[in-house]
Amino acid sequence: MLGLILAGLAAPALALEPFVASYQAYNEGKLAGSASMKVAPRGGEQWQIDLNVKGTRGFARLAGLNIEQSTVFDVEGDLFRPRSQATVRHALFMGKKMVGTYDWNSHTAQWQGDIKKNRKAPLSLQTGDLGALLMNLAGIRDAAPGRQLS
Repeated sequence: MLGLILAGLAAPALALEPFVASYQAYNEGKLAGSASMKVAPRGGEQWQIDLNVKGTRGFARLAGLNIEQSTVFDVEGDLFRPRSQATVRHALFMGKKMVGTYDWNSHTAQWQGDIKKNRKAPLSLQTGDLGALLMNLAGIRDAAPGRQLS
């Protein structure tokens, strides 16, 4: 009975704190490089999360692969709310840059840069929508032993 009661309780919200983490990056199961993630406050309720992936082995190293992603977001209650994001990809004979802006007043998001023409149209936003980096951060925040994420 106690297990059923505890299963219904919500996990306490954790305060966001700055951090830096280092990772190994894999491609198709093979070590391809290194990655680092940094979360830092920007002032007020705004934060920034940055991810840098650098190819240091195999084809990723030969191609000079370097991916940088950054998202500026604010915290509203338990929600991470993206404001802007940028992705820059560098590799041999290739370079791409994409920038996205989130307008929570009009509930739209829009991307510019090296993307397909049909992806430049505004998209509708709903409360709780996240970008990829914020999904990673929310997963870290919400993870608890034995608890399934949704």
